[in-house]
Amino acid sequence: MVPHPDDPAPSPLLANVPGGLRHPTRVARPAVRRGWLEGGPGPADGRGREEFVELDWDEALDLLAAELNRVRREHGNEAIFGGSYGWASAGRFHHAQSQLHRFLNTIGGFTGSRNSYSNGTSTVLLPHLVGSADAVLRAASSWPTIVENTELIVAFGGIPAKNVFVTPGGVFTQGRDARGWLVHLYAGWRADLVGRGIDVPTFEEFWAAGEYRLPAGPSHYTLFERFRADPDANPLATPSGRIEIVSATVGSFGYPDCAGHPVWLEPTEWLGAPQAAVHPLHLIANQPSTRLHSQLDGGAVSQAAKIAGREAVRIHPTDAAARGIAGGDVVRVFNERGGCLAGAVLTDDLRPGVVQLPTGAWFDPLDDHPSGPLCVHGNPNVLTADVPTSRLSQGCVGQHALVEIKRWVGELPPLTVAASPPGTRPWSARP
Repeated sequence: MVPHPDDPAPSPLLANVPGGLRHPTRVARPAVRRGWLEGGPGPADGRGREEFVELDWDEALDLLAAELNRVRREHGNEAIFGGSYGWASAGRFHHAQSQLHRFLNTIGGFTGSRNSYSNGTSTVLLPHLVGSADAVLRAASSWPTIVENTELIVAFGGIPAKNVFVTPGGVFTQGRDARGWLVHLYAGWRADLVGRGIDVPTFEEFWAAGEYRLPAGPSHYTLFERFRADPDANPLATPSGRIEIVSATVGSFGYPDCAGHPVWLEPTEWLGAPQAAVHPLHLIANQPSTRLHSQLDGGAVSQAAKIAGREAVRIHPTDAAARGIAGGDVVRVFNERGGCLAGAVLTDDLRPGVVQLPTGAWFDPLDDHPSGPLCVHGNPNVLTADVPTSRLSQGCVGQHALVEIKRWVGELPPLTVAASPPGTRPWSARP
């Protein structure tokens, strides 16, 4: 994969893509868990452990249609959860969640989810604070404006350059083939821009050229600049029309874990908590620099950062020495919820008492380990609490946890995440 020649800073994550095209884990055919195929739906001890059975498309579609009809008949459409949450072709033609929702709507609907894991708390709280979440998430102040007017940026969660916003889409065929849809979508997009006075080539011209460079937007933009210029003429969509650091609306909910004003609430897990006596290290489960979430974890960039095939955990040399851990050792990171294996990287970039293990290593559980649930690949989800940020926002708290770390002694468990699911053939072996 070659970056565009005019890209001033191409993402190194592009190198993850080529290996994913024919990676052994890429599913090439429909497959059904053997226990479900032979015993039907319902709880089963083999779930997550047993092999799959590959089927042809007609048989797989018939099974799916029959199961959807059974659930609708016995429980109603509200028993169908329209999930498939994720980044599959996000913002483009085959956005998985939009396609699934449109399909389920044709058979009577489904139970969906509100907001998103990615935006979490911000989607719920920002409307109470500034009247709109979209205004902040989609039209923040431009970088030139920030550079020229800012001495210090305080970022909660960081500002990863590899993350960009996209807008989901999704369509059915409506009698069009792939090129027909490209022409149709381009025509609608072109008409919108032409209507705004922007000269856009026809689809044929665009297709022949291979690209179309959008005109540059304004170099300087300040969030809420009209409001700042004249708050009375341009009020925000809050009850007061102002930025509400104190929200009477939020306060009226009476939630003990989400007051209507800024307040210190002691975290359940931090180095000042009683359980730090047992698990004395504060884990930060950050976004990885080698991939986006868990996407393309089998790619070259992501794999190059592994240690003994496991995700790397960063630890201060003082904490490592106290535990007999050297750089490159495989360690067990654990607490009362579970544990995972990771490769130790010693660095004084972290403060003592803090360790860092990125999210997104493909989950590879080891059954029946005496210490409890154990991911041998280094996924920190086994360590973090499955609770919401507050009763109001219901965001994710999966970034922090108290843990202990010990050097792994003995034979390392095998890794299975790089192989095809049991019973399936890899993409490279497809007919």
